[in-house]
Amino acid sequence: MYNFTNKDNFNIYDFIAYSIIIVISLYIGHYIAYGWILKNIFITYTGATLLIISIYTTVMLTSNLKNPLNLIIFLKYMFSLGGAWVLSSTFYYYLYGYRFMPRALLYSTIMIFIFSYIYKIFLFHFTTKSRLNIMIIGTGKEAKFLSDEINKHNKEYDFKGYIDYEKSNYEDLDPTKVYRDIDSIESILKSNSVDLIILADELKEDDNLLKNVVDMKLLGYNVTYMANFYEILTGKVPIRYINNNWFINSDFYAIYNRFYLVIKRLQDIFLSLIGLIVAFPLLLLVMLLIKLEDRGSIFFLQNRVGAAGKVFKIIKFRTMKMGSEKGNKYTQENDNRITKFGGFLRKTRIDEIPQFINVLKGDMSVIGPRAEWDKLVDEYIKEISYYHIRNLIKPGITGWAQVEYRYGANLNDTFEKLQYDLFYIKHQSLILDLSIMFKTIKVVFNFAGR
Repeated sequence: MYNFTNKDNFNIYDFIAYSIIIVISLYIGHYIAYGWILKNIFITYTGATLLIISIYTTVMLTSNLKNPLNLIIFLKYMFSLGGAWVLSSTFYYYLYGYRFMPRALLYSTIMIFIFSYIYKIFLFHFTTKSRLNIMIIGTGKEAKFLSDEINKHNKEYDFKGYIDYEKSNYEDLDPTKVYRDIDSIESILKSNSVDLIILADELKEDDNLLKNVVDMKLLGYNVTYMANFYEILTGKVPIRYINNNWFINSDFYAIYNRFYLVIKRLQDIFLSLIGLIVAFPLLLLVMLLIKLEDRGSIFFLQNRVGAAGKVFKIIKFRTMKMGSEKGNKYTQENDNRITKFGGFLRKTRIDEIPQFINVLKGDMSVIGPRAEWDKLVDEYIKEISYYHIRNLIKPGITGWAQVEYRYGANLNDTFEKLQYDLFYIKHQSLILDLSIMFKTIKVVFNFAGR
């Protein structure tokens, strides 16, 4: 999703490789569009070819992909080249002498995307520098916690050890990975070919340490705080290891970005209308089958908490026996309150479709944190730190926590899901929303709902 190192900068070989890919793609695109190959594309389209090579090469050289197989990175790269196509098309319409046949340009862009992405995958898997070398400054519980997470991602990161700034002895750490000679920190970093230094949050208020960290940055090393890197590593926020300073220093840009909010609202309205129209025959069938199974009500209405703490009535298809909401407040695996047809609706998430009505009313968004029962929210706010932050945005039919974590069946699950929700609130974007949509489709077709 992000890349911390500046040691993977593209060189002249990448420039040559991308230029060759673009030229070949232009020929192939022209052939697909018109069925004949140009003898000399540079002469036929004069400055247009050089302009296209410049635009597309710039995009590809600046799209630094650490792991091109990551879905979000794939989408970002696709949108980047899409932007290059729009820019090139704009020049086509307005600059005489810089024109390229529009259909050929479209097919060429598709070929550029395919060939360049294959090239990036090749680089990622076969170049020697495919993993980041990481060291952590600190030897406390945060350092141990983070190193364990890094070791789970050993295909992308290589954990080199801890720098024991406080010169303390911690028995739960691997002693072979603890470096205690703080005066030789530069030689330690060089000998381990360190790309990224992570500062354990437990030490970040130490003025002398921060001075040393500044010196490391001036030497060209990338430095970040533990909480920031953990977000990138796991897609969630480490609630146990943050404090109010984290919120002050974090940029919740999308919450106040009017352009994003308008686009998101238009997206919600469009998707809700399409969803209800396309699913209308299915909805009628579902309503009939629910009624036939136990003669109860078709819809389930319940108070849920939305943005700014506003309480609204959520609309879902009823999947439980009548009156079962008076029992356990959490739905369990193989819960006997769920009807046979209701189990199918939950696994396919068809029971969620009526929530599009809530979206159209403005109480919900298509994507956001799960809308929770108001009676549970009061308990969560008391028991879980920062739970109220979820109320900064509208709840969603689906969301980052819903696709990344299992159904919440207890307070511990709610805590884990909150970490994903805070990540989404901080990093929400149209690209992340699109990624969530793809993951939701996967959940539906795998019958993984609950």
